[in-house]
Amino acid sequence: HGLHVRHQLQTAPVLLVAADQATLDTAGRIMSLFARDFPGAGSGVAERDYLVFPSLFPNDSEFPNLWGLHNTGQTGGLADADIDAPEAWDITTGSREVLVGVIDTGVDRTHPDLAANMWTHTGEVPGNGLDDDGNGFVDDVHGWDFYAMDNDPMDENNHGTHCSGTLGGVGNNLNGVVGVCWQVSIVGIRFLGPSGGSTSDAIESVNYATRLGVDLTSNSWGG
Repeated sequence: HGLHVRHQLQTAPVLLVAADQATLDTAGRIMSLFARDFPGAGSGVAERDYLVFPSLFPNDSEFPNLWGLHNTGQTGGLADADIDAPEAWDITTGSREVLVGVIDTGVDRTHPDLAANMWTHTGEVPGNGLDDDGNGFVDDVHGWDFYAMDNDPMDENNHGTHCSGTLGGVGNNLNGVVGVCWQVSIVGIRFLGPSGGSTSDAIESVNYATRLGVDLTSNSWGG
């Protein structure tokens, strides 16, 4: 049949069989031949020697609670009702080349699970009181606050920080949660205060993000 034994396992009575000329249907052909020629093999079975890869599960302490990323039914919900994050992480865990504008209540850029993923404006010289890059905003090193109209979009209400953790909490750092992207550049853009914000400031925020060249924005708000 043009087959040969490629290897015999040391720890089990298993033979790895290969074909002299492999085609797309080789695996199916081998299995059908074994089924035909060894019908009385008892407990014997033929199956493909599949390629496997390590699954990328982060070591962040709160990851097991994030059922939206990987649902095992851990909170009584439906297993696999999730976004298949571990499957995606086997392909990529993100990139700091990607800029995400978080248009919200601001972002706590000192948070230990966010600090490494916070964007810094390389076109601005911090604290010199000048609009170095000419975008109309002075010293917008970490983004802009359209609520207070200054260059410090720190979060006073925690909502933007929460959203930032969901999209870009640093992964595999033995700390807290993990974001959908372990690596990303988060631009803090604040327009919401304790009593909300205005549509006009939301427009300013979107236009500012566009001017910076962000790839996408997070907008967890409505009216």
